Amino acid sequence: AARDAANEQLCVAARKELKRNARRHMKTKVPAEPPAASPDAVRVLVRMRDGRRLQRRFDRGVLLKWVVSWIEGEDLDGDDFALVSNFPRASSRSAESRNTSLAELGLWPNCSLFVEEVDEGEVEDELDEREAWAAPEDE
Repeated sequence: AARDAANEQLCVAARKELKRNARRHMKTKVPAEPPAASPDAVRVLVRMRDGRRLQRRFDRGVLLKWVVSWIEGEDLDGDDFALVSNFPRASSRSAESRNTSLAELGLWPNCSLFVEEVDEGEVEDELDEREAWAAPEDE
């Protein structure tokens, strides 16, 4: 029983480190911030779980998954989450929504998102998709 508990702890630690490394890697892939004067810039404001507010610009054609990667890179050890907008209603829970542009989601020219806690595995294909994002054919 003690051996099983020790193995379980090792597995949990390895999974956390894998998640941390994936988040660190994906943060380096987030598209460059467009100039403030760009007519295609989306001003994104995110309210974090700890009350912090993060702000950044993205091009309106950027997919929601890159906003998720930006936030994950700001909270490497954080639990799984979804980014949610009340109006227009949008959420990063599904792979389909994460692969939709900010403009198509109605989040242009400004949007306010908040980090919503989710149960592990509630966000579709999270780790598999993150690994796919890191593939050589990145945007």
